[in-house]
Amino acid sequence: YYNMLRELYKLVKKRIVIIVPVIKTKNNFYYIRFDEFINEFGFKICEDVQNIKIPNLYTDKRKKIDRLIYILEK
Repeated sequence: YYNMLRELYKLVKKRIVIIVPVIKTKNNFYYIRFDEFINEFGFKICEDVQNIKIPNLYTDKRKKIDRLIYILEK
């Protein structure tokens, strides 16, 4: 994700949506600390889009992988 963000910043004109997997186990969950290096490339997290808090956690009880949905802007 780190290298991808660096290259995307050169291409993106306004906003981009990134989906980060969240792996669930019985006792814990694991995900990439994506928000720690977003600002390094000049992106900002759109924190509230149409009254939806970003990043938004999408879950499905039938699946072992949840998703964190980020909307980033320059």
